[in-house]
Amino acid sequence: MQTLRLALTSRCRLNCASCYAEKSSADMSRDLVERIIEAAARESFKVAAIGGGEPLEALDTTFHAIRTADRFGMLTAVTTSGVGLTIDALRKLEQVGLDHIQLSLGDNRLNMLDCLSLLVKHAKATVGVNFLLSPRWIPKLESLIEVLDKEEISQVTLLLPKGKNVTHFTRNEFMRYYEKLTKVSPRVRHITIFVDCLTNCILKDGCVSHGCTVFPNGELAKCAFHPYRLRWRGGSISEAIRLFPNDCLEVANMCRLVEGS
Repeated sequence: MQTLRLALTSRCRLNCASCYAEKSSADMSRDLVERIIEAAARESFKVAAIGGGEPLEALDTTFHAIRTADRFGMLTAVTTSGVGLTIDALRKLEQVGLDHIQLSLGDNRLNMLDCLSLLVKHAKATVGVNFLLSPRWIPKLESLIEVLDKEEISQVTLLLPKGKNVTHFTRNEFMRYYEKLTKVSPRVRHITIFVDCLTNCILKDGCVSHGCTVFPNGELAKCAFHPYRLRWRGGSISEAIRLFPNDCLEVANMCRLVEGS
């Protein structure tokens, strides 16, 4: 399913070591939001996935993007750290057409469990979780997923550490993580488990990207990590995507797991 990923803003008050997003005060213009969503809908993109930065720090733009995507019959999803999430904000997101909300957990944020509890109790949209893994979480992975399954979370995406300022998995740590994952996957009842591009690249010798990412300045890339970008000037999004190399060199370089126990 082709997904249009909209990085609506570069604003975020957090400074997570694993974050790939560039920090600035830039927001995507309402005009660009409308034009890119309309173009994507014409080319049979089915999902508008809204992120940032932190989209709750640009609520008016986020509301506008959800309304626009909903008008064109696209499913809508918002990915948030939970900073700024309230019952009132959640209700307004759902009123303008939000279908799914994805909460990013990790980096020891103190508010994350409160945000998850709020969503479990009050969300009418489906709820998912992005979980940033670290080696210390490997022994707890099965119990973590089982707890989320009991809360009837709809999906969990497991993310390996990426970037320069994080502790990367060794080869042995990755194998222990994957062993835990294969054990717990058949036992879940409600959750669909997804893995990130780095895991896919390690296991399948290539990353899988369905759709594209658009940044606040109008640049387009195959995904948020892809090193190649081009300025979208109103043409075919699908044709622009085909101009990019298939493999993301940045992810490919991260696939070289360090030897160690």
